[in-house]
Amino acid sequence: MKLVAFRVATPIGYANRLGALLDGHQDGRVVDLSTAYGEYLTHETDEPTPLGLANLRTPTDVIGWLQEGKKSREAAEQALAHARLPAPIPRPPSLRDYSIYQRHMTNTGRREPHDARQ
Repeated sequence: MKLVAFRVATPIGYANRLGALLDGHQDGRVVDLSTAYGEYLTHETDEPTPLGLANLRTPTDVIGWLQEGKKSREAAEQALAHARLPAPIPRPPSLRDYSIYQRHMTNTGRREPHDARQ
């Protein structure tokens, strides 16, 4: 697990956050550990105070995270396993399907450019 520190803009200034690389390399996607762990606790457990526990187990700085030791590591692993990135367009206004075009070209007697049969 590769930890990263990052900042997000808020209405009252920047907030420091602690994250981990979801893809495991420096150009990968970053997951906010507190947010992802809070989501995990909310949806997968009966924890009565998921956000409070998430902030305790996955603090916003590495020193705090290291001080929590094994519990923070376990929380981070659960957060990463639960993290999913949503679709960039959650409800697209329309969908296009190439198979319709392919069927149309077949029905008109034309061959597709990649068709090697001549």
